[in-house]
Amino acid sequence: IDNLDGLGSIDYTAVLCADVPVTVERVLNTPSRCSGALIVGSPANPGAGALPPVPVRRGRVVVSSDSGTVLFTGYLATEPAPVYVGVGIGGPVYRAVFSAISDEWLLDKQTVTLTSTGFQQAGGTLLETLTNRIEAGFLTTSGVTSVRPVGVFEPETAQAWSTNAAALARSTYAAYRVLNGELVMQ
Repeated sequence: IDNLDGLGSIDYTAVLCADVPVTVERVLNTPSRCSGALIVGSPANPGAGALPPVPVRRGRVVVSSDSGTVLFTGYLATEPAPVYVGVGIGGPVYRAVFSAISDEWLLDKQTVTLTSTGFQQAGGTLLETLTNRIEAGFLTTSGVTSVRPVGVFEPETAQAWSTNAAALARSTYAAYRVLNGELVMQ
């Protein structure tokens, strides 16, 4: 987790709670979610090694397997919630329960700009255009391969990027996903 304090990423693997597994939830054409719990903050026993700080809201989260495969990338959308778990020699002990939303959360925070209606264009082309108009350069779009044409597509400016992307993917019988800065639609 990168707490955006200028110190870079901190490996929280050693302080993951074993009885609250890290879960990654993927639902077709919606932002992915990652949740879990950490033992962070002041140590339960005086003299014990220092624990990493409590992650901050909007901190960058990367979950990877032991082999290095990236399983989830995203951001903490809220402050981690402290959950009381007991008392140690040094006082009360808390867990920090966190929930993160995948990379498209940043795009959802941007305003969908007015864009023209797409008529008989490939779904991939329309998704690339929608993405680049919101935040050009944030995501690579080389994984967008949907070539089915869309009869008519007009992005709804009152809706988030992920809602518009989901509607576009559904209309081309495709699915989109954002992982590690790459947008994929197949």
